[in-house]
Amino acid sequence: MSESTNPEATPDTAPESAAEATDGQGDTSGTDTVDRAAYDALRAELDTFRRDVVAVTGRYAEAHNLCGVVDSALAELGLRRVQTGHRVTVSLVASWDVKTSSRGKAGAPSDSTVWRQIESLAANLRYDSVNDVRRRFGRDGGDFPNLEITTADVKVETADPGPDAHIIPAVRKRTCSACGYSNNPADVDECRNCEDDMSDDNDDD
Repeated sequence: MSESTNPEATPDTAPESAAEATDGQGDTSGTDTVDRAAYDALRAELDTFRRDVVAVTGRYAEAHNLCGVVDSALAELGLRRVQTGHRVTVSLVASWDVKTSSRGKAGAPSDSTVWRQIESLAANLRYDSVNDVRRRFGRDGGDFPNLEITTADVKVETADPGPDAHIIPAVRKRTCSACGYSNNPADVDECRNCEDDMSDDNDDD
């Protein structure tokens, strides 16, 4: 009599040990470690294949301007192209002449006066180039006389996307018992399809 097998068994549903696979029948001492190692190896192979799929399809998507189509296809497989983030830090040195009112007290301008000018300069640099700001505000009689801006340092940091960045996190869904629609978010009590109350329905496993 042949042994029954589960045709839908995948690395994600592999038994934790030989004892689970045999339902406790037979002597499984010494086999748990072997089964676990084989399971881990299969999971690693599957993850490598997933990464290769994402890398190859992503390369073709960008080369042929098919990013939207490829993203949709990958999403059906629970995958996504890895977006690597970069943080750019630029240090600028700005110097300008600060005018004090002839009616005021003699001496250097207050910190609050300088900070107001710094905030104004930063606001203008946000929308205009350095040359435009220097031309508009750095002339004699402008807001920042004799303005000079130089780049002191540029640093680019690449963020680590993480080992599972190519996998779309699983989202629990809820199936409506009234109409059978199965794409309702688990935290929603009203069916998106028939608007029936699903507060008594269980989440999908």
